[in-house]
Amino acid sequence: ADAQSPAAAQKPADAAQTADAQKPADAAQTADAEKTVPDAVDQARVQEIAKLKAEKAQLEKEADALEKQVREQYARACAHILEFRKLLPTLEPKTDAQKKDIAATVQRADSLLPWLYDGAGMKKEAAKEFADYIKKYADDKQMLPSFMMRLGVLYTEMNMEKESQEVLTDLRNRFPESPEGKNASFYLARSLYQNGNYSRALPVFGEIFSTDLVK
Repeated sequence: ADAQSPAAAQKPADAAQTADAQKPADAAQTADAEKTVPDAVDQARVQEIAKLKAEKAQLEKEADALEKQVREQYARACAHILEFRKLLPTLEPKTDAQKKDIAATVQRADSLLPWLYDGAGMKKEAAKEFADYIKKYADDKQMLPSFMMRLGVLYTEMNMEKESQEVLTDLRNRFPESPEGKNASFYLARSLYQNGNYSRALPVFGEIFSTDLVK
């Protein structure tokens, strides 16, 4: 057999050295690729979060705009009712039926105005109108519970705890079987507790969990 030349013998050795030299480079490239994958995932997450935040901000902006429009509508409705009140002295009913119709219309307007002020975010005006209605139409057992309930809650929102407690206590006493009368116990207890009147708050909380009230 012919003897292998030195150059031919050298070729496998060179190939082995080249392969060995290539291994660290391949390993580095693999590590870089593996590192790139989580970086890309993190970047996608960051972009998705940024997109969601932008969408949320846009929705909040649109919601604020809609709320503003609604409040403006409520405020305009209040103005219409106030204008109607100014016209009342000019009305001259000639029959008892006309007087009755006018009285019913006036009561209807009086019942709407506090809720409209409330919807417009005008709490002070709403509270006044609620209180006026409760005093003026003391025999309206159908409407008074909801009016008294909302007035008590409004007073609480306005940090008028004393007035809130008075209204809610009156509601409980006058309409104990109504849904509002039962709910008033919770708001009253919370108002008393937040105001530091624990000795009065605890018995009311006890009533809330009593069998009769839970039914």
